[in-house]
Amino acid sequence: MVSLQYKIAEVIAKFLPVKRIFEMPLGEMKTYLTSRKRKPVMKPPAFIVCKYSVSELTVSGELCYVVEPRREKKGAVLFLHGGGLIMEAHIGHWLVVSKIVARTGKAVWFVHYPLLPECSVTDMNMVVLSAYRRMIERYPASAISIIGDSAGAAIAMGVLKFIRGYRPDIPVPARLVLVSPGELMIDEEKHPEIVREMREIDPRDVILNVGLIGTLNALRIETSVHDEEDTLSDQLFEGDFTGFPPTAVFVGTNEIFYPLAREILVPSMRAAGVDVDFIVGQDMCHEWPYIPFVPESARALNQVMEILRR
Repeated sequence: MVSLQYKIAEVIAKFLPVKRIFEMPLGEMKTYLTSRKRKPVMKPPAFIVCKYSVSELTVSGELCYVVEPRREKKGAVLFLHGGGLIMEAHIGHWLVVSKIVARTGKAVWFVHYPLLPECSVTDMNMVVLSAYRRMIERYPASAISIIGDSAGAAIAMGVLKFIRGYRPDIPVPARLVLVSPGELMIDEEKHPEIVREMREIDPRDVILNVGLIGTLNALRIETSVHDEEDTLSDQLFEGDFTGFPPTAVFVGTNEIFYPLAREILVPSMRAAGVDVDFIVGQDMCHEWPYIPFVPESARALNQVMEILRR
């Protein structure tokens, strides 16, 4: 049985504009994205600046904030925020960044990658890859972890697939944490039972919906550069994961990506010899480890911190 705090958080989530935006059909979403005024990148809030050392980098033309403990650093974490590839980072992401720095003693590189439809997914991946290459100039890869939530987790997988497929000279990080990883497309003819289960979960998912996958994939294709690297964004949960670092996957049973993670992503990784820890949040929603003031979320975030401290 879920806690009262979680039930309250779920009710609040239903009234946020995120679900409404993600339910937009392709034409309406394109109009919304092209007409809205893009928010500037959110600067580090006061609770970050007053506690940690903060520096600003430009990586392939995009902002990256490096948040470091004032004491001796024990490594670094590359932090990739979610937002369906169309939304900027928000205050909740900064709260998680603060906790990572405080509880691991590691520097966090918070990359603000470009978004659809102004760029392609390949552009996003290359910005993140550039940031990662800057990191390995400062730290050994064995001291670096990557954590991504939702779309950020998808980008993390795309970047590591690129490294393994095209740049084997670049060392992979020590570990990967995927919080509610998102998929950009699914073959319904190939996986009819999984899609059926996703549709059954859809009414319980307070943030996402099954139709969003097709909408975002259409946006991805429209902005695609149509090269080999771009194909790495196709069906991220499948393919060859050989050479991936030890990976933790956090997914809630009340999010549409749960069946995909359970039946495709985790088995595909394990088949490639990847050490995978699959953490399932019973009756939990998308990105539940990041919800503040909720006991179930606190327990999951404790697990995340334990992994990142290694």
